[in-house]
Amino acid sequence: MNKRLCFSCILSLLLSPVFAARDLDLEKLKEKAKEYSSSKGGDSSKKLEDLAVEPPKSRFIDSATKSLSEEDKRHILVHMKLANRHFSKKNYDKAKEEVNKVFERDPSHSGGHFMLAVIAGRMKDHLPAWYHITVAKEKDSGNKKIDDFITKLKTVSSEPDSPQWIPGIYNGIEIDASERIFDLLEKLLLDECSQNITSIESSDYQKQSSNKTNIELTFKARESLPGDKIISNLQKSNKSGIKTEENSSKNLKLTVTLNLNSENPNAKPIKGINDFINDLTEEMSEIAISNTEEGEPANGFQEIIYEISVRDFTSLNKFMRKISPFASKFILQNMDLAYVPGTQSTMWKAKIKVIYKV
Repeated sequence: MNKRLCFSCILSLLLSPVFAARDLDLEKLKEKAKEYSSSKGGDSSKKLEDLAVEPPKSRFIDSATKSLSEEDKRHILVHMKLANRHFSKKNYDKAKEEVNKVFERDPSHSGGHFMLAVIAGRMKDHLPAWYHITVAKEKDSGNKKIDDFITKLKTVSSEPDSPQWIPGIYNGIEIDASERIFDLLEKLLLDECSQNITSIESSDYQKQSSNKTNIELTFKARESLPGDKIISNLQKSNKSGIKTEENSSKNLKLTVTLNLNSENPNAKPIKGINDFINDLTEEMSEIAISNTEEGEPANGFQEIIYEISVRDFTSLNKFMRKISPFASKFILQNMDLAYVPGTQSTMWKAKIKVIYKV
């Protein structure tokens, strides 16, 4: 396998504003470095980064609603106006393009989701119509137009009993097990019950039938792990079944059943994978790929394993959703909590296997 280092990606990550140091006592760390080198009989000028730092035992979860900046509001206003202009001319593809630009700043924007629901309804694409109108209703529950649309939609399509999306996670309809498991983990890792999780491992997807897949998830902690709360969170998001294999103070092992295909049957072939990923990491500066292992293409597919550092799992999930259309599947092999070098901020270091269609 070929290995490639993406130094520019690492640099962009470490220089990104989201990795600003918090409450860092640099002088105290320098003093510890001197003590460390003295105890080892080494040079007192030993570099600070050579000092072994104890890995984090938990992470801070900011549950406060993120406010939009003035620049975000201007961006949304401009693109919603353009979307409305295209919509009024029934140029629906252009309208959807503009709404997707709105979602870049506000993925739960009620007006944008309402417009996409109406477009999907007119195209008789009922599942997307239900997804978008559900989000619009969640964000604007008193809007009579939304209620009227739901009433009309019910006359041609029943509301899904087990929708292929997770409330509160705005990545669209899940098409396979890869997207569902990443959405489940995003939802979990936004909840305070997950703050002591320091490691996550998952198995490959185990196909049970054409529309049922099992996957084993293992959560680990350096301190107490609230296993029952984690299970409850996952069960609320995934009603198709969770079996507990182990639930101890620092380890939780589960078998999760997903009512989705183990692979994406509609994956599109991609050429120039490395250029595609480089462009994607430039677009998403919060993603840093430190290493790749590339397998040789075989039978129309190519396996690539990425080692990725990222500040939060939500950003990682958005990155994977951009890869998803070209992947038969993608698997979070393992992910560990770590400190951003030189700071007390935490990040995730993940190893992800992607099976591309080529």
